[in-house]
Amino acid sequence: MVRSIVLVFGRVSYPLITGMRVRVGMSDTLCTSNEIRCAHIKALLDHWKSLAGRSGLPKRSAFTPLDLPPVIWPRLFLVDVLEGSRNFRARLVGTYIVDVHGRDVTGCRFNEEEFPGITASVTYRVLCDVFDSQSPQHYCGASAKSIAPHVEEIEILACPLADESGALSTIVGAVDFPGYSLRNVIFRSAGI
Repeated sequence: MVRSIVLVFGRVSYPLITGMRVRVGMSDTLCTSNEIRCAHIKALLDHWKSLAGRSGLPKRSAFTPLDLPPVIWPRLFLVDVLEGSRNFRARLVGTYIVDVHGRDVTGCRFNEEEFPGITASVTYRVLCDVFDSQSPQHYCGASAKSIAPHVEEIEILACPLADESGALSTIVGAVDFPGYSLRNVIFRSAGI
């Protein structure tokens, strides 16, 4: 089931989806952070909204992870949008994400050569949806298991940030893997 929700800031609307496909502008329902389960992800959305205000996309220069509570940092990611296309590179990847995936992809481009499985992942689809819609995107549901086969479920929020000219340059997001704990990482790493 696909639901479409629109965030409204003054006269500027941003579609926020929950589901696998984007339907931009299909609803004028005001989205609150009640749609999001994970408190860490809610905090990121609230911070992004405070930066966006009425002026459209918040500037990358206005965003710093240090403005977020430290408990969010391990779940945070920053992705550069390269060449004004669906070409992404991981700028920052939190330790929780690294632990779950079993590798640090900071600096990697999101292609099959540098980051195998990424183009079939929920994360990649959400990033593409942000690029296409220039708006925050949310997904909560089954994991595609292409980059972390042991992960059953994912909740992810990705929000656009603009350069000084107003063009999308960076995507900031946070992720949660419900039902997954670092204990799973420790046992998986130990081969148990």
